[in-house]
Amino acid sequence: MSQSKRASIAIVTALLTSLLLLGKFPAPKGPEVAAAAAVEVTQGDSWGFHSSIPEALAGENATNDSQMLSGLCDGIAAIVELDGKRESPKILYAIHVFDLRTAAIMACLGESPVGGAPKYPEFNEIVGGIFSEAFPDGDEKLTLERRAELVAMFRALGSACNEASKG
Repeated sequence: MSQSKRASIAIVTALLTSLLLLGKFPAPKGPEVAAAAAVEVTQGDSWGFHSSIPEALAGENATNDSQMLSGLCDGIAAIVELDGKRESPKILYAIHVFDLRTAAIMACLGESPVGGAPKYPEFNEIVGGIFSEAFPDGDEKLTLERRAELVAMFRALGSACNEASKG
């Protein structure tokens, strides 16, 4: 992965983290936090990412882009999970996470937010379709269970992207 790509990832990650977690991050406490810790984030891939993503991430620079997408998805999963343990989470709806994912991927892949063809259109269709199916109402408020499902989805997607990077 080139230095400029790594720098871009670092900048985007820092920017997104600071936007999501503005202000002090209070120590988790209260009954909501205990309940959040009790919700198990299951690992697995019931969404089929491992069977579809490696083929969707093909072409020039696909190995580097797959590694970058893997790290990005793992980072988003961690942010969503950590935010859910806060006394007052900032990420309240699934649509917030989808918008974050879209903006981060576009920035890291150098895609234009105002048109132009995406670098991996099949990847965008697969991921968008799976997320839309799992969370048809993006304005749905994230419960502890739905947040855990969203975290598991991003982890499975990150794992599939990592698998794709290995060729």
